[in-house]
Amino acid sequence: MPYADSGGLRLFYTETGAGPAVLWHTGEEDWWALGQAAASAMPHGQAVALNGLGHLQAFWRTDLALPPIRRFLATLGAAAGA
Repeated sequence: MPYADSGGLRLFYTETGAGPAVLWHTGEEDWWALGQAAASAMPHGQAVALNGLGHLQAFWRTDLALPPIRRFLATLGAAAGA
């Protein structure tokens, strides 16, 4: 299984059959590099940092999480000619 590696951290992902994906993380430097590497290897992959938020806070803070989701979905619609 392919993976991205940064600073001793590993993120595993799939390359084949993967749909569009947004990778969320806290914006810490090692995780940011990891997320960027994995997202760039995926078709329609994108890494998004929610700086200063923990794992669960990213779900609770929809005011911060929804704007990047909407932008990501808009790029997919534009790519499909919607």
